[in-house]
Amino acid sequence: EGTYTESNLTISDDLNISAIGDVIWDANGQRAFSMATGDVSISNITFINGNHTSYGHLIRIDGDSIAFEDCKFISNGGNVTGTNGVIYVNMANANFTNCHFENNTAGTGTSYGLISLKDSILLVDGCTFVNNYNKNGCIYVSGSSTGSIAVINNTKFIGNNATSASGGSGGAIYASGSMAYQYSNGTVRPGAQSTVYVVDCDFIDNTAYGGTYYS
Repeated sequence: EGTYTESNLTISDDLNISAIGDVIWDANGQRAFSMATGDVSISNITFINGNHTSYGHLIRIDGDSIAFEDCKFISNGGNVTGTNGVIYVNMANANFTNCHFENNTAGTGTSYGLISLKDSILLVDGCTFVNNYNKNGCIYVSGSSTGSIAVINNTKFIGNNATSASGGSGGAIYASGSMAYQYSNGTVRPGAQSTVYVVDCDFIDNTAYGGTYYS
């Protein structure tokens, strides 16, 4: 039990972190950790004060897989105006089971989502998102090369806000992708459409210019 202050760690191998009792990981205004390789599982930890300025205020994932179970994410993001989410997932698999997100801020500028997904696979099951501020979705699903797939099951979105002076859409979920495009030299850029499955979820008192769900 207790509060542990650790920041800017790098994970590069398989790892299992499982806490007993009330364990708080204080990122001390930085990123808790980043990873690009490894099969990582983390359970029963509360993450606070992740305020790095870009691409994962709290956690950055650039490959392989990570699973969170019975974790809490509280008051991360702060007043930073950086981009791409409290948790940034790029070309990776990420699972969140029975996790709780509350009072997180995914930036006030061009930030995208508390969980920002790019060309990745996401499972969110039995989670709650309460009173978070996020310009574009508690969960932002996007793709630039292969697209992303997100499955959101049995999850509650309550009182989240996606409004700002520069707009905001998707109080709960924002789905995006890139269209196929042919350049003037004949080169074709393939599209990368994302897919989102929403099953048995509750959406209560969320606010956004572009609706609770935006695609």
